[in-house]
Amino acid sequence: MKIIFRYLKPYMLIVVLALALLWGQAFGELTMPNLMSNIVTVGLQGGGLEESIPKRLSAAGMQTLQAFMPPEHAAVFGAAYEAQPDGSLAVKTQAAADSALGEYYGRAAFFLMNKATQAAKQMPQTQAADLREVEPAQFYALTALLRLDPKLPEEIKAASGQELDSMLYSQVGTAMIRLFYQELGMDTGAIQREYIFREGARMLLLALGIGLAAVAVSLLSARISTGLARDMRRSVFARVQLFSKNELDRFSTASLITRSTNDVQQVQMLVLMGIRM
Repeated sequence: MKIIFRYLKPYMLIVVLALALLWGQAFGELTMPNLMSNIVTVGLQGGGLEESIPKRLSAAGMQTLQAFMPPEHAAVFGAAYEAQPDGSLAVKTQAAADSALGEYYGRAAFFLMNKATQAAKQMPQTQAADLREVEPAQFYALTALLRLDPKLPEEIKAASGQELDSMLYSQVGTAMIRLFYQELGMDTGAIQREYIFREGARMLLLALGIGLAAVAVSLLSARISTGLARDMRRSVFARVQLFSKNELDRFSTASLITRSTNDVQQVQMLVLMGIRM
């Protein structure tokens, strides 16, 4: 192995480049399933909504959410939004990525959605069990009735201490974000299409990069291995030229040919496959 590494020294930069491309290819192949998963879960199931809390809310939407939060959570959540000229509320830039706000919103949305779904099943004018099919006016009518329940504060307090899977309440929260956006007249279909096209474009670029990296690794590994084989054959030939008569008698012509062809070729294939893999 020491001899092989000695012959690889002139190609060390190319070896490092090939290994870097190989790492990039592997990283891309591992990333591709994540992008496909994002298209299915976020793009198709989640409507292309990546945010953990609504970026925009109506005043009615804010009041409804705060009514289903513990008072301390409601105060923090309300402070994260600022009024806009059109009367809506927009989340502050620094609060958009706050994980605590996402949990407050997700828990409130999960609790509210469960209560509203149970109420919707009991009302003949609202047959949809899935509130993603309910109009905002119907949703607010249901939540207004729920807020009349005298046991609501105790239920909210008990629900805030329950252990919940973050994925569960984030999915419910996404469904409600879509409803709040529809209330404000935002085109949720365009948001979904934009997300799917963006992730699809990333997949195409990544696939192109993986293909180019694979081709480049093949070319570089072939250049390294053939150059190493050439140098080794040259060294073997130069060494044989210096043999004395006694040394030439010890090695047959067939043996010398095998050493400079087949043996060197085996080393060449070892290097070639070693870099590619």
